[in-house]
Amino acid sequence: MVGEGLVARALANRLLGCTAEQLRQLRVVVTPELLVALGPEDVLPWVDGVRYLGCEAGTPGLLLPTTREATVAAMLLERALRRAHHLPDGPFVLLSMELLVPLGRAVIPGRSVLAPLLEAAS
Repeated sequence: MVGEGLVARALANRLLGCTAEQLRQLRVVVTPELLVALGPEDVLPWVDGVRYLGCEAGTPGLLLPTTREATVAAMLLERALRRAHHLPDGPFVLLSMELLVPLGRAVIPGRSVLAPLLEAAS
């Protein structure tokens, strides 16, 4: 799932309320305005306004919001984006043609990891 702006901050706060066992099952990528959370569907916290991510069969490296559909073959799109944006190996999220989020450095969420996002709200 992905949240931006206020939704990302609400998601960060919900993550802080998760148990240690739940947090061990999750991975996040955090910026001052964006939070991508990955993990089992039943562990991810629900927050109004998040966008859920999914991938097409055969292209597990390209995640798209479930409200979007690639207009070209997902495999070709993934290859073209990797080449054009010099993306590292590993999965990435395509939020828009201007906003690609590599997921290779996703980490277990915790207060120190979420701090840049929460401090941006101050």
